[in-house]
Amino acid sequence: NHFKGKFFNFVFTIIYILFGFYLLLNPNFHTDLLMQAFGIYFMILGLRYLGDGYVGINPLTKYKWKRKVRITLPAFLCAFVPDAALASINHYLEEGKPEDLNTYKMEDPVRLKVIVHVGPKGFQKVGHICFSYDNIVYSYGNYDSDSFRLNQTIGDGIFFTVPLEKYIPNMISAENNSIFEYGISTTPSQNAFIEKEIEKIRLNGYRWYTKIEKEDGYDYFSQYEMDYPSRLHYRTGAKLYKVKSGKFHIYWALGDNCASFTDLVLGTLGADVLSIRGIISPGTYLDWLQKEYLKKSSPIVSRCIYTKETVEQ
Repeated sequence: NHFKGKFFNFVFTIIYILFGFYLLLNPNFHTDLLMQAFGIYFMILGLRYLGDGYVGINPLTKYKWKRKVRITLPAFLCAFVPDAALASINHYLEEGKPEDLNTYKMEDPVRLKVIVHVGPKGFQKVGHICFSYDNIVYSYGNYDSDSFRLNQTIGDGIFFTVPLEKYIPNMISAENNSIFEYGISTTPSQNAFIEKEIEKIRLNGYRWYTKIEKEDGYDYFSQYEMDYPSRLHYRTGAKLYKVKSGKFHIYWALGDNCASFTDLVLGTLGADVLSIRGIISPGTYLDWLQKEYLKKSSPIVSRCIYTKETVEQ
C-alpha cells in the first residue's frame, strides 16, 4: 500500500519473531535476566513520572509535544487504563464530592477535541478513541460484520462522521458508555495542517451503507438494532466510509486501530505518542492525555467527563 516505514516494520517483525523463538526454545535462558530487564524498565518509567511531575509544578518550563525518548506503561497495563479510570470516576461519584468533573484552563472554545469512551463489559472496557474537529466526530474501527475475522480483531477499515452534539448523547444513553473528552488549543497554522490531514482522510474513503440503509429498514428498526452501524446511523445520521487503500485499508486491533487513526491528526501537532514500537491502545492515549492536561503550560486546556449519572443530574 506504499505507506511510509514499511522497511523498518519488516525489520522489527523479523527481530521480534527471532527473539520470541529464542525465549521459547533456548534451554539456557534464565528468567532472572528477564526480571532484571523489567526492573530497569520500571526504574526508567519512574524517572519519566518524576520528569512529568517537575514540568507540572514548574510554570517556567516551556512545553514540548515531542520527547527524545518516550517511555509508556506496558501494553497489557494500558489496556486496562480506561476501565480503571471509569471505576475511579464511579467511586468519586458514589462519595458525593462536590468538585466539578469538568475543568477548563481557558474559556475560549477549541476546535480540536479527543474523545475516549469506555463501556462496562467485554471489549468496551478496553475503550475506543476518536477525535472531533469543528464539532464533527471522526471515528475509525471495524464496523462491517461481513468482513470480521479472528474474533473481530481484523476487518475492513471504516470511518464515520457525525455531529458531536448527537454522538456523545447517543454513546451515553444508548450505548451505555462513559466519555472522557479533552480539548486541545490549536494555532491557525496547526489548524491548516489538521484540515489538510482530514481532507486526505475524506478523499481516501468511499461511502459505505449500513444494512438499515441498503434495505430501507427505517420503519423496522428493531430488526437492525443489534447491528451497531445501523443503529448508529438510525439514531445520529452518521455516514460511514470504507478506506480505499493505504495504512488503514484493513483494520487490525493490535496495529492499525482507532488510536493509530487518531494519531494522524495529533501527529500534525507534533505529538509523538505513536513514535514508539509496540501495541498502542486507547488506554495509552488516555494515560498520555491526562498527564499532559495536568501540566500548566500544556495546550490540552479542558477535560470533560460524561457518564449517565452526571448527564442525568
